[in-house]
Amino acid sequence: MSENMNGGGNTLAETEYDVVVVGAGASGLTAAMTAARGGASVIVLEVAEGIGGTTAKSSGGFWIPRNRLQLERAQTDDHFVDDRDGCLAHMARMAYPEKYDRGAERHGLDQHEWDHIVHYYDNAAEVIGDLESTDDITIMWLGSFRGDDLGLPSWFETEEDGNTYGRLLCVTAFDKDRGSAGFSLSAKRTGGSDEAMQSLGATFGDGVDLTLRLAASLRKYGGDVVCEHRVTDLVFDDEGGVTGVVADSPSGSVTVTARKAVIFGSGGLEHDKELREKYLRGPIVGSCGVETNRGDLVRIAERHDLSLGNMREAWWATLPLEPCLASTEQGELMNQLYGDATVGVSFEGKRVSNEKESYNERGKIHSYQAPDGSYPYRLLVQVLHGSVIDDPSEWPARWPVPVAPEIPEYVVKGDTLEELADALRARLDGLADQTDGFQLSDDFVPNLKATIERFNGFAETGVDEDFGRGNTWPQQYFSVQFRGEDEKPNFTMYPIADTGPYYALVYGASCLGSKGGPKITLDGQILRNDRTPVPGLFGAGNCIASPTGAAYWGGGSTLGPAIFNGYCAGRAAIGDPLTAASSYVSA
Repeated sequence: MSENMNGGGNTLAETEYDVVVVGAGASGLTAAMTAARGGASVIVLEVAEGIGGTTAKSSGGFWIPRNRLQLERAQTDDHFVDDRDGCLAHMARMAYPEKYDRGAERHGLDQHEWDHIVHYYDNAAEVIGDLESTDDITIMWLGSFRGDDLGLPSWFETEEDGNTYGRLLCVTAFDKDRGSAGFSLSAKRTGGSDEAMQSLGATFGDGVDLTLRLAASLRKYGGDVVCEHRVTDLVFDDEGGVTGVVADSPSGSVTVTARKAVIFGSGGLEHDKELREKYLRGPIVGSCGVETNRGDLVRIAERHDLSLGNMREAWWATLPLEPCLASTEQGELMNQLYGDATVGVSFEGKRVSNEKESYNERGKIHSYQAPDGSYPYRLLVQVLHGSVIDDPSEWPARWPVPVAPEIPEYVVKGDTLEELADALRARLDGLADQTDGFQLSDDFVPNLKATIERFNGFAETGVDEDFGRGNTWPQQYFSVQFRGEDEKPNFTMYPIADTGPYYALVYGASCLGSKGGPKITLDGQILRNDRTPVPGLFGAGNCIASPTGAAYWGGGSTLGPAIFNGYCAGRAAIGDPLTAASSYVSA
């Protein structure tokens, strides 16, 4: 094994290893560490100047059904009981809603889709337990910020699964004295949600802690990381197996040989304009993914006849438009539309979705395509009453809603709804070159007034008859309460007063990262278009066709599968597979 641990430096010590891993986020580091733990010499090639990728920007949670902590608590608390049939149905429903048929064989999914879901449910907890057993990670629940000891609730409360607690794990805070100082991070989480959660009593290790734990374990087993190396192609032998990669480096093009396998964990395609417009289900304004996520594996797959799947999908969210025009990479997402006296409306002044639905499902509304091919909801407007802005609550899901009197430029104000609309129109006129001329309709104000009148009625009764706002505990959990005795029956809604001031901001679709790419077997081996696996080539994380489909099963659904599939790939790459690979892919 290499003796030169460059800790994220940009110089290769050697050019031949047992396993070459592409990407130093959660999936790549887990794959590398697992292979190194099994005795392989391992190099990780990272395109950025430091390690961590989007993982380091995240809250660090990972969704693991049946985990050790959950099963222990379930002995005395029914909130934590994990019903296998219910959870699998929930996973199938969220992942493939257009196919889902509860009670049918495999709930309507094809064999490949179903096998991946079952594989994850049945084995993810064991993977985490194995990593715990060698002190590669230590786990805890991502803590609650509402004063209870339940941890965070499920993001979604479905008929199949209810509101099961205990699946959202994180690592404990990492002791920097254990040797992490040699690794530099490519990015770190910004925004105030983590700090707000902690100020309200939540405890957890975040994405930086997860990154450093995995990197330290990689170092413990003799693995290595080199940065500023963008992999641009594969090297094949005469039988079509992968034997290495070609990468751009500060010193020029370099070929790195892999005696056993190449594993990709290189992130999505969201920062490549051509690829996202070609593949994603609709336009996005920006992403929380790091800007180096440019679809490198997708371009390689297109050249080498690899089977692409799930290309329309991403881990959806929303972001305010104007900050994204300055930089498509943003540090935090809009968890919900913050506030009670607020609505999200179209350019016609009409509500189109549940403002408190979790970000993945709410983000999809922007990709609705009209019969004429247009995207009428690609940009929406959040309208807020001034009482929401005036409230100083420090709340995890508050951003990008400001606290008065500090009003950022991307928020407009009007003392009346007419003045608010005028301010919005003026702002949109100034952005027309960047938004394809997006503008409010002529009847925006009368429609908005009618929308508010109807919403106010819902706020008084506590029942949103149109979109079900606040009708589940997860929606309520992340919603601020500051009205005291004046609170309404459903505290996610409060009447928007007839007198201002009013505020508004324009927002659009975004993502935490895309999740389409080459299809994989259960062990992470990448498949060709003829459904056969490519010898020596594996993938995990956001660069592959995610087994989650369109779903965000619960908090931590990005990192859970990333860690799991990285582990599976790392083991299979050195001939120690977790399970026999299935090469079946449905037509």
